[in-house]
Amino acid sequence: MIVVNDFMFCKQHGSEYCHLCTCDHRDGNNHVLDLYNTFADNVEESGFSLEERTPLNAYSYGAVPVRRGSEDYKCTTHGTKDCERCFDWVGIVRREVQEAETQERWLERRRRYFERVDRD
Repeated sequence: MIVVNDFMFCKQHGSEYCHLCTCDHRDGNNHVLDLYNTFADNVEESGFSLEERTPLNAYSYGAVPVRRGSEDYKCTTHGTKDCERCFDWVGIVRREVQEAETQERWLERRRRYFERVDRD
């Protein structure tokens, strides 16, 4: 396991949820940054599930060891350990929650439209 800016990932693949390593760090990561409280209203309104959110991959966000054998990770863009710009996990999850809310609103409008059309 590796930790990048307080989030845990499998070391071999860099994934929060890794079926190959049989680990799922999403729930623990949600608690580490108190995402349940941060997004409480948004999750309730949209029905979005933090437990089932899209798993993040530290390596795809540019995480690399600070030096060979190190347990600390930096970004490739800025060379900063636990870079808050590249590894802004709250911001990344926020965008996914907002997309779910937008999708939920669109589905609701669509449902109302079809209800009107079906009455005619």
